[in-house]
Amino acid sequence: MGSFSFKIIQKEIKKHLMNACEMTCAPEDIQVVEPIFARVSLSLWLKIKDESRGIDIRQQFENSISDFLDPVKSDRWQIGKMPTQSQIRLMLSYLEEEAYIEYITVSVTYTDGMGTHEVELDELQESPFMICCNGTHKITCRF
Repeated sequence: MGSFSFKIIQKEIKKHLMNACEMTCAPEDIQVVEPIFARVSLSLWLKIKDESRGIDIRQQFENSISDFLDPVKSDRWQIGKMPTQSQIRLMLSYLEEEAYIEYITVSVTYTDGMGTHEVELDELQESPFMICCNGTHKITCRF
């Protein structure tokens, strides 16, 4: 759903909320704001001990990252809550038995009213309207 689609349904959402509201609320007290989908992308360089398991280990890392950042599968990331670099690093440390992480970068891409932005996760200025989503993860394996 893009900004144009959201604008089309924004009034209907507000109307629905007004009808569902148990208390008396003035229409100007309810604000329906478009969410900002913040796509978190990881770039990893792994040193794998057993090259015969390289594909399996790479897939294990990809699945763990995707599950960790998925807003539907994980209840960690509520609206307005983004992961930190240390939380991601901690999650990945459980996978380091068979692969050593040599290099990691975490970037976030999002679009707001000012345009599209890409920043390092540590430099992200969170918004209460951000929703954490999976971006594109790049995993490079060495033996």
